[in-house]
Amino acid sequence: PADERAAIARYSVDTVRAVLRAGMLASPQVLFVGAAGNEGQSVAKSNPATRLDVPNFVLVGAVNNAGNLPAFTNFGPEVTLFAHGWRIPARLPGGVQGFATGTSIATPLVSNTAAKMLVANPKLSGADMRRLLVATADTNAKGLKLMHSARAVAAARAEKK
Repeated sequence: PADERAAIARYSVDTVRAVLRAGMLASPQVLFVGAAGNEGQSVAKSNPATRLDVPNFVLVGAVNNAGNLPAFTNFGPEVTLFAHGWRIPARLPGGVQGFATGTSIATPLVSNTAAKMLVANPKLSGADMRRLLVATADTNAKGLKLMHSARAVAAARAEKK
């Protein structure tokens, strides 16, 4: 029956969220970075398991070259940052040069910036990195936080002093 399937799905999502949240909270020195998804709808509707309010978690959406939301990216207040995720040069199977698009392409850009922040200041916690990433982001006309890597790394370096 449909009611039973819905109850099992809700239990599964709630269990995954609880386990993820507990693991993240137990690892405060780590910044966890996740992709918001590519269904073109709110995170609440498309993937409730990623709705985590944890100080060391960043949920990443994608923007195009103009800093606007492409139709595919998920959105909502749960999305911490947006990064470039439109036609990123990539090596495809067989070594063919191509272009990749999506939140799974935007997410590694945030992870790369976080790694550079740690090189600049190894004492940063996951929450520190999230705070600096958000504080140094540009805000576009629609209020979206667009990651600014150079400013985030500079802020990490400045906090070291």
